[in-house]
Amino acid sequence: MFRNDELAYVDFAIGPSLFLVQTNDQTTSTFLVNGQDHYTIGFRVTDIEGFRNYLIELGAEVNQILDEGSIGKFFTFYDPFRNMFDVHQPPQ
Repeated sequence: MFRNDELAYVDFAIGPSLFLVQTNDQTTSTFLVNGQDHYTIGFRVTDIEGFRNYLIELGAEVNQILDEGSIGKFFTFYDPFRNMFDVHQPPQ
């Protein structure tokens, strides 16, 4: 939707907007919940094992897959800048 040298954002037809802002500060999008890292962005996938293996091959820090039964499978990973992301595969 918009981009310049310091800011970019995307508006989705349904749901939130995504903002990317350039900064010289040492920061990430990850925040703490009860002292533990928590993600702000998640991805829905159809092959969670394949996506996890792909991230491992790229050298990402990847956590174990948790099977939550009726709500699906999940795992989290960090990008090189220590932003944490969630991955979710709904039950089939």
